[in-house]
Amino acid sequence: MCPMLGDKISAVIPAYNEAGTIGAVIEELKKCSLVGEIIVVDDGSDDDTAEVARLADVHVISHKDNCGKAIAMEAGVKAAKNSIIMFADADIIGFTAQKMEKIISPVLNGNRIMYIGVIRRRAYWFNKIMRFLPLISGLRVIKKELWSRVPNKYKKGYQIEIALNYFASTSGQKVGHCFLGGIRHVIKERKHGLFFGLLARLSMGWQLLYIGCRLYIVRRILGV
Repeated sequence: MCPMLGDKISAVIPAYNEAGTIGAVIEELKKCSLVGEIIVVDDGSDDDTAEVARLADVHVISHKDNCGKAIAMEAGVKAAKNSIIMFADADIIGFTAQKMEKIISPVLNGNRIMYIGVIRRRAYWFNKIMRFLPLISGLRVIKKELWSRVPNKYKKGYQIEIALNYFASTSGQKVGHCFLGGIRHVIKERKHGLFFGLLARLSMGWQLLYIGCRLYIVRRILGV
């Protein structure tokens, strides 16, 4: 059964040491009429991320240890009451209610199994190139059934981004995306320092490359 436009969605925010930005993200989500509940999954933070979320009066799930982005997302999906899930990074700046509705509506009205909000870059040529690359974004809306289609072995760290793309493309349902301007992330080097921020970026890149090859090349060659 297709969701109706009168329905609401569940917003899931996986967060690790994002006390400085998560409060503003929550407040913007509260302004969106299509968001029925907000779930923050504090993934073992050692700052005040969970406390800031609790003070904002939203559902908070706390992990004792840092389990990784995919595990945090899984916890949020399991707790969600609605059949449509929006994932939002805890460190985004400029994500307004109007921009939320732009990526929520195509899934909420049943036209898409997943819709991705891609942050528009300042460089025009970079935006053109991104149209031919795997869409990696912490801003995406999915039908909960898509999450169930992804085998647990692919729900690891940042690999979940590519896994969702792949299993959405093989679902027989439509996938869409749009570029969103006026949004930015707090870069890893600023959050963790130059050295550890670079290590985190390299780790993310390796995970994405690994899962991309495993799904789009090895899996298709083997026909499984």
